[in-house]
Amino acid sequence: TIALDFTATSRSGVYALKRQWPAEGRWMLVITVRQDGSDDGATALVRLAPTGAIASVEVPSRQADGWTIPTAVSRSEIDAAVRALAAGQAVAGRNP
Repeated sequence: TIALDFTATSRSGVYALKRQWPAEGRWMLVITVRQDGSDDGATALVRLAPTGAIASVEVPSRQADGWTIPTAVSRSEIDAAVRALAAGQAVAGRNP
């Protein structure tokens, strides 16, 4: 696990991320955003290809009142996604 530092850009609400992880190994970026310190949020699970390019992006979600609502994921869900990545499997999201 490596904590990442995002850099603000000239556009409001837009941030940049430079590579801060080693070139070797398999990597997944787990990016969670929350508003105003809320426990609710949205998580993007970003699988990286061996070249460092984005291989896939998944945003787990739930259905409520006809809406698809992005959700934050638990530590155990992150661990399961990382194990799947290490095993070469697709990341399985939560979509009840």
